[in-house]
Amino acid sequence: MSTMKDNRDALDFGTMNVPLLFVKLFIPTLMGLIFSAILNLADGIFVGKGVGSDALASVNVAAPIFLVSCHLLGWFA
Repeated sequence: MSTMKDNRDALDFGTMNVPLLFVKLFIPTLMGLIFSAILNLADGIFVGKGVGSDALASVNVAAPIFLVSCHLLGWFA
Protein backbone atom coordinates (compact mmCIF):
# COMPACT_ATOMS: atom_id res chain seq x y z
CA MET A 1 0.00 0.00 0.00
CA SER A 2 1.59 3.26 -1.04
CA THR A 3 1.15 6.48 0.81
CA MET A 4 0.94 10.03 -0.46
CA LYS A 5 4.55 10.69 0.61
CA ASP A 6 5.82 7.74 -1.47
CA ASN A 7 4.10 9.12 -4.56
CA ARG A 8 5.49 12.60 -3.98
CA ASP A 9 9.10 11.41 -3.63
CA ALA A 10 9.02 9.17 -6.71
CA LEU A 11 10.80 10.33 -9.86
CA ASP A 12 8.52 10.31 -12.89
CA PHE A 13 10.77 10.33 -15.93
CA GLY A 14 7.86 10.76 -18.30
CA THR A 15 6.32 13.94 -16.94
CA MET A 16 8.82 15.71 -14.65
CA ASN A 17 10.82 18.74 -15.68
CA VAL A 18 14.19 17.66 -17.12
CA PRO A 19 16.36 20.19 -15.20
CA LEU A 20 14.67 19.14 -11.94
CA LEU A 21 15.32 15.48 -12.71
CA PHE A 22 18.92 16.31 -13.56
CA VAL A 23 19.47 18.01 -10.20
CA LYS A 24 17.71 15.23 -8.27
CA LEU A 25 19.91 12.61 -9.90
CA PHE A 26 23.12 14.65 -10.11
CA ILE A 27 23.55 15.33 -6.39
CA PRO A 28 23.57 11.67 -5.22
CA THR A 29 25.77 10.71 -8.16
CA LEU A 30 28.26 13.46 -7.36
CA MET A 31 28.34 12.49 -3.69
CA GLY A 32 29.01 8.87 -4.62
CA LEU A 33 31.89 9.84 -6.88
CA ILE A 34 33.38 12.13 -4.22
CA PHE A 35 33.21 9.39 -1.58
CA SER A 36 34.76 6.90 -4.01
CA ALA A 37 37.66 9.29 -4.62
CA ILE A 38 38.12 9.81 -0.87
CA LEU A 39 38.12 6.04 -0.36
CA ASN A 40 40.80 5.60 -3.02
CA LEU A 41 42.88 8.42 -1.52
CA ALA A 42 42.64 6.96 1.99
CA ASP A 43 43.60 3.51 0.71
CA GLY A 44 46.61 5.00 -1.04
CA ILE A 45 47.76 6.89 2.04
CA PHE A 46 47.44 4.00 4.48
CA VAL A 47 48.82 1.31 2.18
CA GLY A 48 51.62 3.53 0.86
CA LYS A 49 52.80 4.50 4.34
CA GLY A 50 52.22 1.14 5.99
CA VAL A 51 53.09 -1.57 3.49
CA GLY A 52 55.14 -0.02 0.73
CA SER A 53 55.28 0.86 -2.92
CA ASP A 54 54.46 -2.61 -4.29
CA ALA A 55 51.25 -2.75 -2.27
CA LEU A 56 50.41 0.79 -3.33
CA ALA A 57 50.78 -0.24 -6.97
CA SER A 58 48.40 -3.15 -6.43
CA VAL A 59 45.84 -0.83 -4.79
CA ASN A 60 46.08 1.50 -7.78
CA VAL A 61 45.49 -1.42 -10.15
CA ALA A 62 42.54 -2.80 -8.14
CA ALA A 63 40.85 0.54 -7.38
CA PRO A 64 39.29 1.13 -10.82
CA ILE A 65 37.95 -2.44 -10.89
CA PHE A 66 36.42 -1.95 -7.45
CA LEU A 67 34.91 1.43 -8.35
CA VAL A 68 33.41 0.20 -11.62
CA SER A 69 31.89 -2.85 -9.93
CA CYS A 70 30.41 -0.69 -7.15
CA HIS A 71 28.86 1.73 -9.63
CA LEU A 72 27.54 -1.06 -11.84
CA LEU A 73 25.93 -2.72 -8.83
CA GLY A 74 24.56 0.67 -7.78
CA TRP A 75 22.45 0.71 -10.92
CA PHE A 76 20.53 -2.28 -9.59
CA ALA A 77 20.15 -1.05 -6.01
